[in-house]
Amino acid sequence: MGSQVDSLLRDAGIVTIGVILSGGINYGFQLFMGRALGPEEYGVFGALFALTYLLQVFSRGIRFASSRHGAKLNQAQQSVLAFHSSFAIRAVGIGIVLASIVVLATEELSALLGIGQFSTIIIVALSIPFSLLLPVNIGLMEGTSQFKDLAGFQVIPAVLKLGVGAGLVLLGYGIAGAFLGIFAGVAVAAVWSTKRIRDRNAALGDLSELSTHHAYRYLVPATLAGLCFNIPGNVDVILVQGLTSDTAAGYYTAASVLGKSLIFLVIGLTAALFPAIARIDSDETADQKQMQSLFKRGMGYSVLLLGSVTAVYALIPKYILVILYGGAYANAAPFVRWYAVAIFVFCLALVILNFELARSNYRFVVLFSIVSISEVIAMIVLGGDPIALIQTLLAANTGLVCVGGVKVGYELWG
Repeated sequence: MGSQVDSLLRDAGIVTIGVILSGGINYGFQLFMGRALGPEEYGVFGALFALTYLLQVFSRGIRFASSRHGAKLNQAQQSVLAFHSSFAIRAVGIGIVLASIVVLATEELSALLGIGQFSTIIIVALSIPFSLLLPVNIGLMEGTSQFKDLAGFQVIPAVLKLGVGAGLVLLGYGIAGAFLGIFAGVAVAAVWSTKRIRDRNAALGDLSELSTHHAYRYLVPATLAGLCFNIPGNVDVILVQGLTSDTAAGYYTAASVLGKSLIFLVIGLTAALFPAIARIDSDETADQKQMQSLFKRGMGYSVLLLGSVTAVYALIPKYILVILYGGAYANAAPFVRWYAVAIFVFCLALVILNFELARSNYRFVVLFSIVSISEVIAMIVLGGDPIALIQTLLAANTGLVCVGGVKVGYELWG
């Protein structure tokens, strides 16, 4: 058991380094945009950025399904190429359909988000197929324990996004320039990671005895999990932009960006945890104590890592805002304090969600989805009160952590 724990920490460490590097660069991108655009334009940028995450709701499901089937192929020592080809084509096809819908709705989206340039929304649409191809590749790297490649292809799009996006904004292209940077990062990473997977697995051929039907059936609950991941923390940003002043929306976007840094911190742990749980779950000879150990350590490491950052945000939010965003964002301090606590609880719920998903226990996934949709309805009813929106997020996810923790505890320890 000790060697497995050490392996989990090593694998999590590799991915966490990649997550921290990419997260740091992504936050550099956000902070630069906040300072360069100012609170008013930054609110518009934040709403459109949140919309891109909602449009990529399938990406989480694609990554989970790819990781799960990749772990099975890896355990059976079979090639991933046949599965990769079929899954990648389907993912890009979904992306093209979503991109077409966005293009057709350009006028409506421009009016909703207050964007004067249609070209910005077209850029967002063009990035969607690549945004759905990349998680196919990332998921396979995760499932086959290629954690160095996984870490690398998390950093590459972040570097390109910052370099290209910041450069274009400095040249005067504004929000459109920022999203061109995002497009460059995801497009290059998607194409490059595809080549990397094909080259690395060429020696094994393209045949596999394992049926891919399980991966596609797994896609539905995994996509529900993606909905759980994407809705909280993104819908609220869009609602605030539409229902409050541009300045207040800019403050809220800044608080959201800082709070969601906690999500990036826990991604490294769950990325290593997920395939480890999937392998134990598929092994009929595995000891139940192995699963108990993984759950305890996954939750324990999350509480320690996230709790320390949450405490800093809660104690000195104004100081952090002034340093990172500048004095123009000092009034966002109350939002940061509440948002950090809410996202801390949300991240614990995500750890439980990943744990249940890896074991093919979908009841909690369905519950999480229902709660997420209920959150959106409650947020719409509450209107544009930022603190009320954050408190809704906190209350809903506190309930999920309590229910999920009791459920998993009963299943593992009886």
